[in-house]
Amino acid sequence: MATHSAIQLSSDLKTFANDDKTRCDGIVIDNKKGDTVRQYIPNSELVEFWTPGRVEEACNILGIDLPIQTVREHHLRLLSTLLLTADNHCTHVKERLDDFRRQGIVDVKLPLSRDVVGSIFSDAPKDADAFYSNQFLFSPANMDTNLWDLPLGPELILPLKFIGQLQDGGLSSQSVSKYARYEGSKPSEIFPPHALRATFRDEVQLYRELQDDGTTTRDYKRPSEYFLSCYGTFQQNGFGAIVLEYANGGSLLDYFRKTTPPQNRDGLCQFYNALLDLPRAVFTLSNVGSSGYTHQDIKPGNIFVFCDTAGSGTPKIRLKLGDFGMSSKLIVGPDSEPYSHDNQATLAYSAPELMVQDVRLRDRTQRVSQPAEIWAVGCVMIESLTWAVRGEAARGAFAWKRHDEIAARRQFMSEIGYAFAFHDGQTILDAVKTAALEISKSVCEYDKYTKRIVDLLTTDVLRPTPRKAGDYISGTLQDVLDGKAVRIKKRSVSNGARSPIKTATLEPPAQGSKRTRSSWEAPPPHGNAHHPCKHHHLNSYAPAAWPGGRGTELATAADGGAVHDASRPSTVGSGSVALADCPHPDITAESLYNYHKGGKMPDQQGKMRSFLNDVNFFNGRDQILVIDDSGSMALHKLEVEKVVIAITYAVKRADPDGIELYFTSNPTTGYRVTSVKSAKAVLRKWEGKADYSNRMAATLKRVLDRVTEKAQPDQASKSPWKALPLAKTQKPAGASVLVLTNGVWGASPVGGLPSAPGDGRLLRGGQSPSGNQARDWGLCGVDDCIRNFFSSSPEMAERRGLLYATVQFISFGNSVDGLERLKYLDDCLGLKHDMVDTKSHKAPLWSILMGSLDPDIDSWPARGNAKFRMHG
Repeated sequence: MATHSAIQLSSDLKTFANDDKTRCDGIVIDNKKGDTVRQYIPNSELVEFWTPGRVEEACNILGIDLPIQTVREHHLRLLSTLLLTADNHCTHVKERLDDFRRQGIVDVKLPLSRDVVGSIFSDAPKDADAFYSNQFLFSPANMDTNLWDLPLGPELILPLKFIGQLQDGGLSSQSVSKYARYEGSKPSEIFPPHALRATFRDEVQLYRELQDDGTTTRDYKRPSEYFLSCYGTFQQNGFGAIVLEYANGGSLLDYFRKTTPPQNRDGLCQFYNALLDLPRAVFTLSNVGSSGYTHQDIKPGNIFVFCDTAGSGTPKIRLKLGDFGMSSKLIVGPDSEPYSHDNQATLAYSAPELMVQDVRLRDRTQRVSQPAEIWAVGCVMIESLTWAVRGEAARGAFAWKRHDEIAARRQFMSEIGYAFAFHDGQTILDAVKTAALEISKSVCEYDKYTKRIVDLLTTDVLRPTPRKAGDYISGTLQDVLDGKAVRIKKRSVSNGARSPIKTATLEPPAQGSKRTRSSWEAPPPHGNAHHPCKHHHLNSYAPAAWPGGRGTELATAADGGAVHDASRPSTVGSGSVALADCPHPDITAESLYNYHKGGKMPDQQGKMRSFLNDVNFFNGRDQILVIDDSGSMALHKLEVEKVVIAITYAVKRADPDGIELYFTSNPTTGYRVTSVKSAKAVLRKWEGKADYSNRMAATLKRVLDRVTEKAQPDQASKSPWKALPLAKTQKPAGASVLVLTNGVWGASPVGGLPSAPGDGRLLRGGQSPSGNQARDWGLCGVDDCIRNFFSSSPEMAERRGLLYATVQFISFGNSVDGLERLKYLDDCLGLKHDMVDTKSHKAPLWSILMGSLDPDIDSWPARGNAKFRMHG
């Protein structure tokens, strides 16, 4: 062997193997997120390096007596690994290759176990360790082979690029991550790795049966067309992984939040046609395999959207059912319809006949069958129709109306997980009936389908058992979309009905009747019966003081507290406060920022000048900005800066002694801002460090302490209450504390907070945080800070006429936990007078500046409006 040539061969191979341009980032599943990166060299790169000429040269140098094509087809990985392991002189490479050949080991058998490698390198244990480690670089997993229930080695590299985690399953449930394949044109895939347990086996078995089932339904679709396709399953490092089809539209819940509802007849018809597959999927699932299955967790988060954007015209979508982690086989009894035992999945979409007051009995007494699945489909469809006809804000408001009605009528249901259910265990909720009415009233002229679909849902689906089967529901809906005459007969429930739930009749409310705020109040979170969870609001200014001439009036309760006049339309229960009811609805922080940045042009119809003139309403009121500059807010830094500049530009003249600005990273240091220029200078102090420590409570306490000091000087004769000329100005004085945050402060709460409405997930155990328990859910003392401020200032608390201080949270991003914390602080502190409000930074700027100073603004937009109230 020529020494110089061997050294060059070794150098060329090692240079190639260490070149980042030839390597790809793969992954190893060794945690629930599945994002541990391991690099590998694709086979295509290896073949390109080992040209026939290079193989021939290597064989001559090393003395390998094999045909060139044989080496290229069967020995490239072995040869490359041996060269990378050997010294610069390629010592023993030929001998080791011969040893592998004698044992019948070729490339397709790589990677090898430590025992096999040790038997080849029995005289050189260090070389054995080096070969074992190096082989993974050239031998990633073959994703095109049959991976069904295949155990993979702990260090085997999967040729997938980690894109991101789509769902964090916590410690017990499955997580979902998205990956992209490097080779070929196959779609991206989703792996949900989770700790192995019985449900993983059940899910794998169901996917197998769906794959093998060759039957077709009456619309000639294979069963797999209703469900996410599964490309295989495997286990690695104690985690189970299921390779699933990737839905480019995300879940139906994602689709609701990110997509504009249909804008024309074709779009509406496309969406409704996609919904038809949901009852078909339930019917098909009940007939898969030898006995059939129940899904048991049908909700928008487990329905996946496939968008076909190719070509012109209205994009087509398809819906598929996925996430079978709670599914189970049907049991066929001799004297009953097929059923499954209740696996205790999400309760928001659970049928009324499954409800038990003692959660310990659920898995022993309740039987889930196709009618219960159809109920869940009906809930999803009534939500979908609300979104399609009335928009995402209405869908969110619908969820919160259900929540409030259950809290008012049957509080214990909220405590055991039914907070967002569609029934109260005895009757269908009024909120569901009202939603159906509102959908029917909101249809467009070209919409010939929606009213008939609503009638079908309320008559045959959201009703007591027996309910119609999935194939009947889908067939009838198809007839509606095809324009065929369909007679939907209204039913009444006899005394002998199997379920106590009443028929959902769609009777309109009595003429002139209004649901008052108090009728939607939930019990207080701290056990104080005299402190309602929904706070009373104080208002010092006369109706004429409102820009635009709109006023608010308060009546006096027997206990001296301020309550809403019952003759006024409610703004919380009905969700009737419209965008136009808020002054300056078109002026947002971003639009004002752009107006200022553009040299105060253009100002169509004088809207900006009118807004800035009306901001004089806040003259004399201190404006204090608290910026959450923790690590999780780094993504929102640009948006935060725009909001700060816009607020500074708006109120700099109203607060003549300067706006105070604090960063949570340094609670003891405040800055005084008197102009946009000085605001920009202070904002440059935001360093954007990855600091995730929690100082929100400390900063807020510092700020509120300063407010207290200013409001209560040492000399009683200088009391600010006596100094405020309320009767003359009718304008607010005191302080507004505006906190710019995503709500993600401190460590993540154990078990998680409630998710957004519509997803159906609740706090662990189905309970809402209260009292000191709130600390466990990530409030980190912020709630106590606000309570202590108000309780320590009795003069403020008892003063009738205005709220001296208010706290306005301005939300960024869409963290589920963060938004729920802000909602809790907004609605559930149990204060006698509400001084806390939350608005999205995208909400009208007037509503942000006003906040709790006015009850209608505090409640606007209707609760659950993700766009303006709490969603970034």
